[in-house]
Amino acid sequence: MKENPPNREIDQLAKLINLPQRPQQVLWQSVEQGDDWTLIAVLRFSSPEVQALLSGEPKFEGEMPLISKSQVFDWFPSGLRSMLVPADVNTYEVKGNLHTPERFFRSPLVHGYMMRIQSTDDIFLYLCTM
Repeated sequence: MKENPPNREIDQLAKLINLPQRPQQVLWQSVEQGDDWTLIAVLRFSSPEVQALLSGEPKFEGEMPLISKSQVFDWFPSGLRSMLVPADVNTYEVKGNLHTPERFFRSPLVHGYMMRIQSTDDIFLYLCTM
């Protein structure tokens, strides 16, 4: 597994995923695992933009997603960390109002979920190739 360093560049992120609204700021990181990779981001928008983004995306269907402890980065805000509940020794269950981020998808990143981080105008975005 190869972790790339955290990045704050909006324009570089826009080369990897679709940004239906330009965020005010971002912090993101990608993790490569063989031919597959994951992009994890926290994006800050205005309150009206967050509402529009979430209302325009379908609810996430299926089991609550798990996130590996190795993908819980030091830069995660405390509000996000409080939404991660230990599932077992290696993973956390993501607790929140999850949506499928279809407008953010860009091949090969066409799987994942997003949610608003409680009490903020930040969106947690998890996209992957698998």
